[in-house]
Amino acid sequence: MDREERPDPTPAAAQPKNQDVVEKPAKAPKPSYREGKRAFTAWAPTEAYRQLKRMAADRDTTVQALLEEGMDLVFAKYGYDQIARQ
Repeated sequence: MDREERPDPTPAAAQPKNQDVVEKPAKAPKPSYREGKRAFTAWAPTEAYRQLKRMAADRDTTVQALLEEGMDLVFAKYGYDQIARQ
């Protein structure tokens, strides 16, 4: 058998298909309240997480607001500007 006559050993499912390239949709713009801010993750024991959620509910506020308050308290303790609630 000639090289040109040999069947392609690649299974049909693994072969690339000639389809139009689909572009990813553009990202939605950031909401204005997120401008100039960055997200970060912190790990805490499950019970601490639940307690924080209860505190927020009991005070009719958000976990975000409590975390900002906590960051400002830590900043003040170590002599930094309290800038988390800007």
